Amino acid sequence: MTAHAPRAADITHLKPFNREGKERGRTILGEGNPEVPDLEAIRLRSIAEAEEAIRRASSRPDLHLVQAIQALDDTDKYLNITATRASEWYGLHFPELPQIVQDNVALCKMISEIGGRESFETERVAGRGFTEKKVEAIISARDRSKGGVISEGDLGRVRSLASLAVQLSTLRDGLNGYVE
Repeated sequence: MTAHAPRAADITHLKPFNREGKERGRTILGEGNPEVPDLEAIRLRSIAEAEEAIRRASSRPDLHLVQAIQALDDTDKYLNITATRASEWYGLHFPELPQIVQDNVALCKMISEIGGRESFETERVAGRGFTEKKVEAIISARDRSKGGVISEGDLGRVRSLASLAVQLSTLRDGLNGYVE
């Protein structure tokens, strides 16, 4: 008989051979047999090396950049959907406002911070970077609005949705800065 290398199926018990090819009897893997490799030690070392390789590969900056780009794309999609929904829902109450303020994020910021149509006062609208002419248009639209009455509960839900759109916009800006 000749010496043989252990196979995976032989992990529990082996019939190790000495240098002359004579069987030495049944023994448990690695138990006092210097000729049989310690498969458990090899397995543990292989696992540790594989884990380290995964750690190194997962730390590559280009992979993080790819994830940031995908997150930016997803965030843009969620932002557009959320801002559009808030604008359309609020438009039932104040349909003229989305026609005047066409930037959905600016509109959502106004909705979340000001609230109902009756709360749109010159002082609350003026400090938002609008021209004086646009502020006057918003106040005039408020006074002649054809929008319906909105309940406090629905207004709260629309404001929450608009606030979420503003938060998504902030997240998008941060991701965009990282990607660039």
